[in-house]
Amino acid sequence: MKNKTPRLLKNQTIFCIIISMALAFIVTASTILIYFNKLTLDTQKQTITIAVEKKILELNTFFNTAERISGDFQDYILETIDEDKILSDPVYEEKYMTELTKVLSDFSITHKGNVCTWFRMNIEKYGPSRGLFLTGGYQKSFVRVRTTDLSKYSPTDTEHVGWYYLPIWKKAPLWTPPYENLSLGQKMISYSIPLYKNNELIGVVGMDLSLAYIDEMAEALSVENSTCLLIGEEQNIINLTSQEDLSKAVEHSAELSQILEQFQNNPEKQFQTFTWDGRKHYGMLTKLDNGMSYLASVSQNELLQPLYILILTLFIALIIVSLIAFLLILHINKTILLPVKIIAKTTNRLARGELNLTIPYDSNNEMGSLANMSHEIRTPINAVLGMNEMILRESDDKNILGYAANIKTAGSNLLTIVNDVLDFSKIEAGKMELLPDNYEVSSLIIDLVNMTRERAQNKGLNYQLNIPSSLPKTLFGDSIRIKQCILNLLTNAIKYTKEGTINFTIDYERLDEHSIKMSIHVTDTGIGIKEEDMDKLFTPFERIEEEKNRTIEGSGLGISIVKKLLTMMGSKLEVKSTYGQGSDFSFAIVQKVIDWTAAGDLNEAYAESIKQMASYKEKLHAPRARLLFVDDTAMNLEVIKGLLKNTGIQIDTALSGKDALKAVKTIAYDILFIDHRMPEMDGIETLHAMKDMPDNLSAGKPCIALTANAISGVK
Repeated sequence: MKNKTPRLLKNQTIFCIIISMALAFIVTASTILIYFNKLTLDTQKQTITIAVEKKILELNTFFNTAERISGDFQDYILETIDEDKILSDPVYEEKYMTELTKVLSDFSITHKGNVCTWFRMNIEKYGPSRGLFLTGGYQKSFVRVRTTDLSKYSPTDTEHVGWYYLPIWKKAPLWTPPYENLSLGQKMISYSIPLYKNNELIGVVGMDLSLAYIDEMAEALSVENSTCLLIGEEQNIINLTSQEDLSKAVEHSAELSQILEQFQNNPEKQFQTFTWDGRKHYGMLTKLDNGMSYLASVSQNELLQPLYILILTLFIALIIVSLIAFLLILHINKTILLPVKIIAKTTNRLARGELNLTIPYDSNNEMGSLANMSHEIRTPINAVLGMNEMILRESDDKNILGYAANIKTAGSNLLTIVNDVLDFSKIEAGKMELLPDNYEVSSLIIDLVNMTRERAQNKGLNYQLNIPSSLPKTLFGDSIRIKQCILNLLTNAIKYTKEGTINFTIDYERLDEHSIKMSIHVTDTGIGIKEEDMDKLFTPFERIEEEKNRTIEGSGLGISIVKKLLTMMGSKLEVKSTYGQGSDFSFAIVQKVIDWTAAGDLNEAYAESIKQMASYKEKLHAPRARLLFVDDTAMNLEVIKGLLKNTGIQIDTALSGKDALKAVKTIAYDILFIDHRMPEMDGIETLHAMKDMPDNLSAGKPCIALTANAISGVK
């Protein structure tokens, strides 16, 4: 009977796994959306309510003060004026108006936002120009200027003389609709009081308030992305006076009527959803003491954006997990099942007497194929980590921050494993290259300590850094690969040490005027390695005592990669270990010296770097800079915009090389970032096309290529 090797996973099984993952995602995403939607709305309600209460108090104080001062004007004039003498005695009129100017000025200067104060007498009895008009606004005192001749305007011209006729017609104080005073070049709103003595109209008194000041005060609500409307008693909008807003006056009027009717029909419902400026908003309407209303709201898109980002992140995570699972199945089939099948088949043939057979399997071919996947694997992982970084920066919710921190840890671990596999594949395929350059020793060491000390301290380990202060400041070598080797050793030491100490030591020996031999030691008090397990240490995908250490994450590639990288750099890894007591990993490497200046006390330098990180703030703020990012993956562009949001830099994006060519025809960018691998027209082709364009406004500006390709030598 002919035996057949069973397949690890049948097509039906894989299909069921994918369906199960999709259903789990849908259920989880729906639950999170419902929960956080309610949580976000409740939080936003509380935030808006507190902010509006404070703003209502501020607005009431502002308008009530204006009404009180105008009332004081009224009382003073009615008590002091002799209206008959005004008509018969010019000397008395001038003396009274001079005295009144001083009184009104003293009252007016106390109210911030006051532009003008005036007292105009009844045009029918006293003539069209009698009275006084004071202006000054933010000056130390108000100045009397010539009054307007009211006879030049029709009483129905409320745009120019509504402040005079409207309170007379109403026979009561009122706030006028907003208007523009062409003489002063300011937009304003007036509070007017008609003066009656013995049931006879003497005139009108009042003050003009700066609409710009009111607008700034009304819109300065301490709620992000809020929209605030100050609404008059006649259902007119007080604080929207820009040309753009005026052009939408009819549309705004219709929307405002619907909003007010909606709140009137549901007075018990404090918060409501409504449409403003074509977008859905969520907010509350509050009445002011002077009869005006204050509407404060936030756009629902802005309100729910964190939820959309969270769901999108979960969706991306599902895709990545599915992709990784699929790749792992392929990898297991190629690197484990296929070799086992070939070996079993060959063994059977040998047992039947077919000698001189070889196993037709070459690990280099299998491992080399992984290198071609680097771009496809790293791009979505980096997108997830970028989106997650935006959540960590912008969210204030402790639960969300906790989830995001877990995503960051898991994503970083996943990226480390992928990087190890890809680096190993590059080495095996002969694609790894050393790229030596000048580097600062202190920067390399502080980076390593920053990446490992916190993890050691979280496990309760004593982390010791032993670096001589005389170590030369600047060396020449491949600092990236040296850092990778040391980081692998430090990470392993921390992973396999439950208690005790991690020692990170660097020493050096001067060889001649131009070079040193730098010795690196990483010692720990961890589990140690048995003598018989030493060979496994350098075998790819092999882990020491895997059954015992199965809870420790890792791919089993780290030490193998270190060994191969050190071989490329003319060094080798030395290992001394006592089982149950700890290990000492070390290597020595020759480096050229660029600057013999002593690096100094690196423990102090590390402490200073921690202090700077604790008080981190965006150090770059360049609102005049304009950058163009070109990438065929829209999510990458969203990540870039999110991470650079607080720098003030103007960011433009393009989803293809052709879109980029159109963009540079109209805008001169300071720097262009172009993805290397794109369909139709890749980054190199786009760059060449830009150089050949006669109408390229960004000609000669720096162009930087972006790539997630792990193969070195791609330039």
